[in-house]
Amino acid sequence: MTSLRVYVAGPLFDLKHLDGNKRFADALEGRSAARYKPILPQLLGASRDPIAIRNSCLRALIASDVAVFQLDGAEPDSGTVVEFMLARMLDMPSILIRTDFRVGGDQAEAGEPWNLMLSGWPRTASVVRHAMTLWGDGQDAWSRLADDVIDAFEGVLREPSSIPVVDQEAVMARALSSCGLSLLKGAPDGFTVDRLVHARRAKGLWLTP
Repeated sequence: MTSLRVYVAGPLFDLKHLDGNKRFADALEGRSAARYKPILPQLLGASRDPIAIRNSCLRALIASDVAVFQLDGAEPDSGTVVEFMLARMLDMPSILIRTDFRVGGDQAEAGEPWNLMLSGWPRTASVVRHAMTLWGDGQDAWSRLADDVIDAFEGVLREPSSIPVVDQEAVMARALSSCGLSLLKGAPDGFTVDRLVHARRAKGLWLTP
């Protein structure tokens, strides 16, 4: 089975979030028998330059195959929302997760517990679980959450890409340009449009109907 790099996004501003992100990533890799190989933003480097931090996160996301976006909190973290929108530009299979049991968003009880603009996207699934239920039933909460995310990924990965083959290189180049990243064919570090597109095609992530 093909191994997939999964970018694990979320608010990472305190020890609780940093540790939780690592625990979830370890559970995701272990429960999937390493089918999903996590990329953790907190491990990308220790630069103090805000733009360098932003760029390293965006590059890691673009180089990943799939992504998870954690939407806990009274409002989804703004940086996580930006990363999710970049993933949508690239038609990247994505999972939105929330374990925060507080009611949020503007969709009332019938909808998802976040702003409606985050819902309804192609190749995207939602995993909403009550944190107290996960934590308090005597089982491994992170493993249970990882199992649900793995199941959700297997669903979205069966959906074909909406980007026609003839447009794929242009879509990738446009996404990179929109982020202000100089990543063109022949870039010295090998992080190039053609290699990124080839990697997606090779793993079946940009297969069209």
